[in-house]
Amino acid sequence: MERYSVNRVKGQDINISMPVGSSFTQVGLTESIDRLVDDETNKSINPYQDEEQIAYKTIDTNGFDISFRFYNRVSGIYEEDYSVMGFDTTTGLTKNSFTKSFFRLYFYDKNESENRNLILYEDLDVSDTIQPTLNLKRVYWFRNSKLFNTTSENKKLYIIGRFFNALNGKVYDFYNLPLPYITPVTITDYSQNSGWWTSPTMLINPNTNNGNYNIVTIPFIGANEPNKITLTERVIL
Repeated sequence: MERYSVNRVKGQDINISMPVGSSFTQVGLTESIDRLVDDETNKSINPYQDEEQIAYKTIDTNGFDISFRFYNRVSGIYEEDYSVMGFDTTTGLTKNSFTKSFFRLYFYDKNESENRNLILYEDLDVSDTIQPTLNLKRVYWFRNSKLFNTTSENKKLYIIGRFFNALNGKVYDFYNLPLPYITPVTITDYSQNSGWWTSPTMLINPNTNNGNYNIVTIPFIGANEPNKITLTERVIL
């Protein structure tokens, strides 16, 4: 509150109190605050993403088989036998050390390890048989994936495998070594044969496949049988 002298009467001042405040409000400040609140709110909310997935099924309703060859460190050769990993295939296939073990398939967008991106992965439970041959009938991927549009080609994906051994807690890598090789290869052979690094598969573009969502194998000569993938434990000499 300010006081101002406005007149003098018989030598006396007459003081009148004037309710003049000392703070001022900026024009439009309320609107600015509202906009600021809206902007900060929008920044704090993640954008909506369509996470709905759909199964890309094998064209053959029986799926395709995936076999795994383990390296026998005693005999020095590859074998399709869980006993090579230390499991008792007579009495131990119902124990947690076996049933908690599993395989995982990683699907990448490139064969080369540099700058490749993981597209999806699938876990496969071990089977209660001596031979590690499992069946894959589908993989799941986003229904509205940006991998495809109405004119794009099919999407080739490249598989590597891993075995998570619950018996010893170790993880083993697998690659696409041709079947005629029954012993480990040298680093030179491995580096010079890029077709060994991964096993190729393909997602079929549903926009050019009558709306069907399918996955197919891409076998190459000397490596795999039709509708079958064989992955070998990666041991490089």
